[in-house]
Amino acid sequence: MACLCKGNRDLISSSPAPLHRSLEPRLSSDCAGISRQNMATLVFALCLVSVVSATIFQDCGSLGTDVDLRVEGCDVPPCVLKRGETYPFEILFTASRSSAELQIDAYASIAGIPVPWPGLDTDGCKQLQGTETPCPIGEGDSVIWHMDVYVLKDFPAIATVATFKLLDSHGDPQACVVVPVQLI
Repeated sequence: MACLCKGNRDLISSSPAPLHRSLEPRLSSDCAGISRQNMATLVFALCLVSVVSATIFQDCGSLGTDVDLRVEGCDVPPCVLKRGETYPFEILFTASRSSAELQIDAYASIAGIPVPWPGLDTDGCKQLQGTETPCPIGEGDSVIWHMDVYVLKDFPAIATVATFKLLDSHGDPQACVVVPVQLI
């Protein structure tokens, strides 16, 4: 993305599509007063907006690449989760190797002790999106794991850290994410 301002001929010549020169005066007047610094700020803001749907998380040893976490309604942790409600969780990643299965290991850390997240089906293949035959996954495959996570009413109202691991056939984490949550 570039503003095609007069004096930015390098931007005009590097446009992906050829620019018809008769458009140049109109484009230049649309960009009047935009400095390079303002343009850089605008491009940065647009890039930031393009990833707003992702939730900030800590990677905890993923072997896969391009790992991303999406928790509906939570861009910046702690994710506030109301007990008795269901929240869509998605983990996206690129597989580092082929795997016949994908197992889920999910837990919350309470007083430093990992407590398994009850009620989760640990067969991660059932929650893969965008394919009729989700497993096996191949090396280099883009994988989208989606699960609606129910927060039990019986959970205490606490601040904790939730960990989700998607383990391959070797028991290694293709994706591993840690995110602070506040249960209310």
